Amino acid sequence: MSLLSYPDFGDFPLYHLPGEDYTTMAIQGENRKEMLLVFETATHPEVTAYAGKILGALSLDLAKDTGQLEIQTGKSVLLYKVLDNYAIRTILVFGMNPRMLGLQCHFRPYQVYNWLDRHWLWADSLEDLYSERSQAKRPKAAALWTALNLLFPAEKPVKA
Repeated sequence: MSLLSYPDFGDFPLYHLPGEDYTTMAIQGENRKEMLLVFETATHPEVTAYAGKILGALSLDLAKDTGQLEIQTGKSVLLYKVLDNYAIRTILVFGMNPRMLGLQCHFRPYQVYNWLDRHWLWADSLEDLYSERSQAKRPKAAALWTALNLLFPAEKPVKA
């Protein structure tokens, strides 16, 4: 019997996987909290520093508590190869879609997902969040803050 006899065979999306070898790509930071931030290279250094301010509001240190994977604009990476080389429990992705990371899935922004034994949060780019900071209403920042509080709930005091 021929595969052509099955009309539904191959009726699924195909994704182009990046051809570049990122197996030796190193993350920046000490990664003490096993948390990875993935984002595209910013046009201004203060945009990347803004990620530190966001995490600082959660009592996290960008350099010590996280690893950062900064990807050049227009490039893509096979994220699973990076995850194979580092202890990562939480992944925050800013401004990138799953296909750019070699993933065949769909995530809604600002929702926490548990997938592949890790917590995932997808958000708008750091540049978008940074440019929104001077506006009176900041819907992206508000959505990010709500999602981050779900991902990192404040510790409740223990009753004696």
